[in-house]
Amino acid sequence: MTAVYATLFGLLTALIMPVLYQALVSSGQRQTELNHQLLIKQPLGQIERFLDEMDNIAFQAMTSRELINLFAYLRENDVSGNYFDYNVLDNIDTGSVLAGINRGITPVWRISAYNQYGDFIHSRATIDKTMVPAVLEQRRVEQMMQAFAGGEAGFILLGPDKDAWSGFYRSRYVSLIRPIMNVYSRDVVGVVEVQQSEDILIQYISGLAQADLRVSVYDGTGAPVVLANTDGYSVVASDVSARYGWSVELLEADSVSRAFRSNIFRLLLASWLVVNIVVLAIIMLLSMYISRPLTALTREVQSIRVGEPEMLKEIPTSIREVRALQDAFNQMIDQLLFTTEQEKKAFLLAMQAQMNPHFLYNVLSVINAVALEGRSKTVVEICENLSCMLRYASSYESGTATIEEELLHTREYLELMKARYDYMFSYTVTAEPALLNVMIPKLVIQSICENAFTHAFSQIEPPYTLDLRVQSEPAGWSITVTDNGPGFDADAIGEIMDKVSTVRYEQLSRMQIGGLGLISAVLRLKMQTRQGVRFAVENTIPHGAAVKLFVTEESTKEVV
Repeated sequence: MTAVYATLFGLLTALIMPVLYQALVSSGQRQTELNHQLLIKQPLGQIERFLDEMDNIAFQAMTSRELINLFAYLRENDVSGNYFDYNVLDNIDTGSVLAGINRGITPVWRISAYNQYGDFIHSRATIDKTMVPAVLEQRRVEQMMQAFAGGEAGFILLGPDKDAWSGFYRSRYVSLIRPIMNVYSRDVVGVVEVQQSEDILIQYISGLAQADLRVSVYDGTGAPVVLANTDGYSVVASDVSARYGWSVELLEADSVSRAFRSNIFRLLLASWLVVNIVVLAIIMLLSMYISRPLTALTREVQSIRVGEPEMLKEIPTSIREVRALQDAFNQMIDQLLFTTEQEKKAFLLAMQAQMNPHFLYNVLSVINAVALEGRSKTVVEICENLSCMLRYASSYESGTATIEEELLHTREYLELMKARYDYMFSYTVTAEPALLNVMIPKLVIQSICENAFTHAFSQIEPPYTLDLRVQSEPAGWSITVTDNGPGFDADAIGEIMDKVSTVRYEQLSRMQIGGLGLISAVLRLKMQTRQGVRFAVENTIPHGAAVKLFVTEESTKEVV
């Protein structure tokens, strides 16, 4: 059952694993998305920092009093061509103003100021003057200034492109344009354009790149500013700058997601194995904890013998149900013991009761023979002995007597037989004093002695001799009756031993009480003493036989 429970638990947890796997993956993905949203703030912040630095320079230029006054003058005094080409001093002074504005920690690549009339001045990166008119026309400066004046835009941000003011720079540049105007009157007199290389932008965001993360940047029109290689990468987060309209995408390697799912799977598999091993160990421990006392109780119950049930040994356990079961078995065994004792007592008394008429028949036969011989005095003696013997045999208060009482009764029987056969019969009785108080069934010793007259003396001529001994043995005590009869042949001894060895208490219900003699003595002695009883028949030299009942004190012997 332990294996069945462990298998069922394993199957149940295996069915739960896919659901748990999906829940963990979903939870991990949500956490990863939150992390990505936090990570994307970093490149977006760097982009805004890059544009803020450009815008700060543009703002300083647009609010420069020198530039406002100079370009306001140029609007009122329109001259043909580029004013700064013909006025060297203003060119130098204005260039110095622009250079001074562009003295930050990270100066821009170029700063330029111009208007719709073709007036153009710049600082830092060289330009191609021949390209200025065409660029100004392309930029539609007048419309741009009108849009600034109308408040339609605070600045114009152009994505990375080749330098429009020259043709000899290979890099791409980001341009931010602001109006040159009086902030109070909002009078726009020109524009200032700040340019910065996209390489600076790439430097800003490249420090944030990781082995499994890449960043792509797009301008307000969706045109790519910095485009990452998307092979094996997927967009995991995106964000847009609220101020500049540029967007950022965070790309993560597809292998990261696969590794995440794989790690979750391995973690769940390892957890499943550990949990099942732990549960299996717990189930086995609980099973042993429960089954050990039950197994011990089963062994105790199986050890109960039908003939002589014994109370179960106490099994140490803290399981109440097992203790209750053990108590119930002991109560049942106690009742069975009581019933068995009553049945044995009834059976012994029945056998004893049957022996009275059987013995009386034999004695009357003796009286009859003696009377025919005219020995009246002997008849009187026999009757006196018979009276004592009948008083002893007919006492039903108890089916047992001491060996001393049994020997006294047996002597009366032997005296009766001696009166019958006179000088042709002699006997001896020897008993150890230490054994005289041992309790045995009534009429057991007499039955063995009577067996000698029935089967031994009837086959030989007088004189007859009988020796009765009750003595201690190394592991118990014994009753031995030896006669001078013809003895037994091997077949007869084997037959007697087979009959005696097959006698069991459980056969009582199928056994008739009429079987007396040796078998009756053995059976009754076994039932009464509850000890192992061994029976032996052997021939003596030069002739005769010895019948021996040996009662062992070993409690481990089979009790029948």
